[in-house]
Amino acid sequence: MPDAQPVENHRTIDYALNFHDDQAQFFRVEPEPDGRKVIVRGICPGCGGRTRTVWPTGIGSGSKGTFTGSGEEAAARIPDRNRLVRCECGLSHPNRPATELFTGCGANWHVEMP
Repeated sequence: MPDAQPVENHRTIDYALNFHDDQAQFFRVEPEPDGRKVIVRGICPGCGGRTRTVWPTGIGSGSKGTFTGSGEEAAARIPDRNRLVRCECGLSHPNRPATELFTGCGANWHVEMP
């Protein structure tokens, strides 16, 4: 879900899957105090919109594939902490496929989890 604050340079561009290198310095990666999730926030390099992505840290409710323990323990079990993040600016950009789950421009980039 995007932040409520408007971004003046949000561009209405056509939806397109585009990878953007070297974006980590433009995003805040913030673990929640309870250790259950990490929030990635920043400005999309594709459309300029404010985007926010929430990542669970692996502490689950007992369903398949979850890990019970602290967020730090869960993170330590992930050998590669790079995660692919997609634009979630909240704008339904033109030409977005009906099957696309993310409401955004299609831009994607990597960030490193703590």
